[in-house]
Amino acid sequence: MTLRSGVTWLPSALLLLQVPGCLTLSGPEQVTGTVGGSLSVQCRYERQFKENNKYWCKSPCLASLRTKIVETTKSEREVRSGRVSIRDHPATLTFTVTLESLTESDGGTYRCGIHRPWTEGLIDLTFQVEVSVSPGCLSLSCPRRVTGTVGGSLSVQCRYEKKYTDHNKYWCKGPWLPPLTRKTVETTESQREVRSGRVSIRDHPATLTFTVTLESLTEGDGGTYWCGMDRPWTEEPFVPTFPVVVSVSPGCLSLSGPEQVTGTVGGSLSVQCRYEKKYTDHNKYWCKSPCLPSLRTKIVETTESQREVRSGRVSIRDHPATLTFTVTLESLTESDGGTYRCGIDTPWTERLIHLTFPVEVSVVSPGESHTPSPRPCFRLPDLPGHPLVRTDMELKSWLK
Repeated sequence: MTLRSGVTWLPSALLLLQVPGCLTLSGPEQVTGTVGGSLSVQCRYERQFKENNKYWCKSPCLASLRTKIVETTKSEREVRSGRVSIRDHPATLTFTVTLESLTESDGGTYRCGIHRPWTEGLIDLTFQVEVSVSPGCLSLSCPRRVTGTVGGSLSVQCRYEKKYTDHNKYWCKGPWLPPLTRKTVETTESQREVRSGRVSIRDHPATLTFTVTLESLTEGDGGTYWCGMDRPWTEEPFVPTFPVVVSVSPGCLSLSGPEQVTGTVGGSLSVQCRYEKKYTDHNKYWCKSPCLPSLRTKIVETTESQREVRSGRVSIRDHPATLTFTVTLESLTESDGGTYRCGIDTPWTERLIHLTFPVEVSVVSPGESHTPSPRPCFRLPDLPGHPLVRTDMELKSWLK
């Protein structure tokens, strides 16, 4: 179908595409195994997709071609289809796909995916993984590339041969120049799990793997690392190491804040929202949901010249030095309760819609209590090349 604008559209029902930008679903970009062996792919998802079906498919993953190889269901967290199995781990917000008895023909482009009903989103969430199968015997294999988001965490699983079960395993940042290489973290014969600051390593002899986890990621964590095994030079003339490129993206942390805040009648409450550095000079605002421009629902908004603005009982203050802005509601009444949004005003030249984050405000009588719960960041998906022309009615439905 071709629109008058000249943009060619495929029926969206046929597409299972990767949503760029926000890393709602992430995993290794490349994994490697050997003929006759097995490999595992671990994909990480957000809490909001805990109950959704997870699947593994061979690219291009067109629904019309029925390319899903294996898929979980609400009642079956672990499913097997031939040599391929998938297991959902809701407790850790990950799912693992395992390919066994590998053949060279298993190499290719796959996608781990999350099924979303049409009521939830436009398309399924998928993440591309390149699978390579080597005929040789890899003493040590790992994903070649892994991606995480600022403030989040990522894991790298490395697989080794049985003869290295009792050897020390380690993780270091490149370039790899023994004996000058400084190991970030290393297991020992007596310590199978070791932590050093934000980095931990755990050896799993039963599965012949070890896992390195990096937490509280920063953009400075990106770079080339090496997973390795420490071995006496008397055994072999080389030390098994494998390079892993780590990428850290701003991801979906464009705008984040508390999910719920509570105040008491007659008192005040504050909401602090955090944003990315690139939005330092943008206007910040507070509005009552659904926050449609046509309804003029902005209550208070900063400007380039006014970092602090008040409107009646509500004030907003931007703190560029800490990349946060704070909204304060004073002299609270019960009618102040409801769903609001902290937002960032972005020109149409930058993105189709503003960045907003929903905040549920509760106002209780003195003496009552309410415990808020944390919420992951919220970001509407970017679809480059696919203009989202929405009516106010459609936006109201989206923003609820």
